Amino acid sequence: MALYYRDRGDYKTAFAYASRAVELSSKNYNAYENLGTISAYLKNYDEAISFYNKAIELNPDFYLAYNNLGLVYSYMNDLNSSIFYLKKAIQIDPKLSKAHNDLGTVYAQTGNFDAAIEEINKAIEINPYEADYYYNLAVIYELLTDEQKTEELLLKALEIEPDNEKVRNKLNNLKSTDTT
Repeated sequence: MALYYRDRGDYKTAFAYASRAVELSSKNYNAYENLGTISAYLKNYDEAISFYNKAIELNPDFYLAYNNLGLVYSYMNDLNSSIFYLKKAIQIDPKLSKAHNDLGTVYAQTGNFDAAIEEINKAIEINPYEADYYYNLAVIYELLTDEQKTEELLLKALEIEPDNEKVRNKLNNLKSTDTT
């Protein structure tokens, strides 16, 4: 039930259900991970870190908790910690495309565009049907002022997800700057 409410944006109810799951089974690492995710949505980052660490304590190979811990650290602008935990998620599950994408976006935040491109390309290689991966790569190529590659990647993202407004807006903005 916690996931049901979390996915609908009712974080208070989701938190109550996930807390109840922990009460019923203090070894339920999935419930701790869920509490961490809900806390992150609520921008309670220290609390999220605590819940993710508890999930990892209960299941040291829980790659999703490491990945989400890496994301929380990126939200807090602790990019070194973010990279550490995202790499740990990848070490546990090298085929976790989301972790490669997330690591790539963090590398981009550090200005390490070569590593960013490499990681997001790995994500695309693992899962070529995720429009956000192409979008994130397009943003990097836009920063590198490669308009042709940026447009190519945005068009690929739209091919996968034609109704994606974020991608469509970025493409329209790119085209409007081309004509000026």
